[in-house]
Amino acid sequence: MGQLFTDTDTVYDDTNVAFTNVNNNFTDGQKTSIGGGQIANFNNTAPGTDITMRYGYAGYGWIWKYEGSGAGNNNKHILYSEGAGGVDVQVYEMTQDGNTIFSKNLSALNLSGTNTGDQDLSGKVDNSQVLTNVPAGAVFTDTDTIYNDTSIQGEVDLNTAKETNVAHPLVETAVPVGALFTDNDTTPIKKGKANQVLLSDSYGNNYWGNNFSLKNSLKLCYVADTGLDNINKSSPIMVTFHDSTQKYIKVNLNNLDFLEEKGTNGEPWVLSLGGENIIYAEVLSVRQDYGEIYYTVKKGTFDPAPNEKIEFFNPFLNYELINRSPLLTLTDLASITSTTYDYLVTTALIEGDGYYELIIEAYGTTNAFYRAQSTNLQDWTFVGTELFPTYGGSGMEMASSPYRLDDGNLLVFASFKKTTPQWSSVIGIFDSIYNEIQTFGYVTFPKPADVIAQYEDTLEILDLIYFDGHFRAIVHYRKDDVDSNEITKEVVVKCEKTDVNVMKFLERGFLDSEYKWVDVQDSAMFNIFASSKNDGAKYVENNGTLSLFVSAEAANNGVGITSNNRLTGVATLRKGLTEDSEKWVYDKTSPAIINPMQLHYSYPDLDWTWDHLGRQMSFVIVNNTMYVFTSLGGDQSTFEYAPAGLKIELNH
Repeated sequence: MGQLFTDTDTVYDDTNVAFTNVNNNFTDGQKTSIGGGQIANFNNTAPGTDITMRYGYAGYGWIWKYEGSGAGNNNKHILYSEGAGGVDVQVYEMTQDGNTIFSKNLSALNLSGTNTGDQDLSGKVDNSQVLTNVPAGAVFTDTDTIYNDTSIQGEVDLNTAKETNVAHPLVETAVPVGALFTDNDTTPIKKGKANQVLLSDSYGNNYWGNNFSLKNSLKLCYVADTGLDNINKSSPIMVTFHDSTQKYIKVNLNNLDFLEEKGTNGEPWVLSLGGENIIYAEVLSVRQDYGEIYYTVKKGTFDPAPNEKIEFFNPFLNYELINRSPLLTLTDLASITSTTYDYLVTTALIEGDGYYELIIEAYGTTNAFYRAQSTNLQDWTFVGTELFPTYGGSGMEMASSPYRLDDGNLLVFASFKKTTPQWSSVIGIFDSIYNEIQTFGYVTFPKPADVIAQYEDTLEILDLIYFDGHFRAIVHYRKDDVDSNEITKEVVVKCEKTDVNVMKFLERGFLDSEYKWVDVQDSAMFNIFASSKNDGAKYVENNGTLSLFVSAEAANNGVGITSNNRLTGVATLRKGLTEDSEKWVYDKTSPAIINPMQLHYSYPDLDWTWDHLGRQMSFVIVNNTMYVFTSLGGDQSTFEYAPAGLKIELNH
């Protein structure tokens, strides 16, 4: 014990070891409280003196520092990383009680066990870090804290006072029981549908809308104005130069790019002179830089003089004729027209279970109704059984597709002559195979202010729809069977969509004040058909937007495509910011659907299409294609008008 051993033989090489003298006093033989062998034991007799130990490579290494404070918890053990250039970075700091503060990010990829502050409670209360498991749904109650609400007790007493009327201490002026509060200043804002956004038009009007309006899918197919305003035609297109040898013309229209576009089957634009396209030439090519339009004559003597009006049109830009033939075979047509009928029109389209039916009306000395069926809207099978035989012979006409009731039955709209030449609209209910369930009764509406007494008994329902919380109907009035004595209006009632309400709507079952009349005839589309038959209109709903296809037959003025011809334009229902601020806005480039006037001189297989479109039109949209069913005529030996179908591909 206490022996000293002396080594005189071993040679120690300390060339790579650097020693730092520690100028502190240590007491020999002291040990820590943790058992085991010790390499060194350094005790500082001065409580405020620090001890530093470094190891590593020159300029890079680690520094352990004891920062002394004597007895207590403020003694610190600090680890530094010695960086290049002598910039030391603190890693952590540990106080005497073992709490550690890390100065940099701490990665815990492989930590196990309990790590206070780093490990979550596994998404539950029953966890190893909770001394006593707490059951799910436990309610914690605070029974120790005393809350002082003295400062607000007065207000609490006033608010909880039991009052028998609204004369309340917190109301400066007592309000009598039963008083009604009226807001005369705030205008209620009507929200748009889910797919609509707030837009503004060129006149500064705000409205709810989207890009699903059908007019956005209909191309410009008729140009009669330099500003592309076919409604007013305030600046008609004029010929400025004609070279009859080279066969080209120049006009007062700067941009001719639209003439480069072809129809659905490659059909070119035509240059039209006179009324009803009586003289026309096809556009062969355009030299835009020189303003030259080269042509080939197809009908008549095409020799326009300077300042002569000229129009452009290409009906095939918007549609393709289904099968390029009537929907019924010549045999089927002959089976009808061999009696007394030669005017066959489609009056209604009905969707069944996996099939569609077209109602075909035959006009003659009496009327008759037939039907055709299809599963693909293109190939139709004629069903020869006559429909509504009781009524056809009495002059019944149909101008609208039936409305399907909730029970599956059909509400059929028709018109009868009461006393020549007066007409009146009636409604009847039929089942899916056209058996009569409820006999026809008259439609009655409150008389709009601008419909004089002579019109009241001549109304005709052109179409009916339930849209955006309202029943809407297009109503046509006609006086003395004269084309120019016509008024077309829209009547609207806000209500729930029920079978009871649709009958109330049509039979004046609501209060007169609940019927709202919307102008359609005085809108721009009808201006193009002054003194004409304004007697065709159909609703089409698409992606939350309501469109109105309006057809009318213009008077014979011998000028342009619209002369003595039936054309169809499109309007969009624009919903304003308030409940009642809505109007029909017509596309100024209308008409959008034009029959192939005289174009059988270019396409002989269309010889049956050159006369008017029929006034009755039916629409259905399937797989982004809109099918339009109407009638076309050309004074054929077998028939004058025949059922026809058009296909319009939508671009949304």
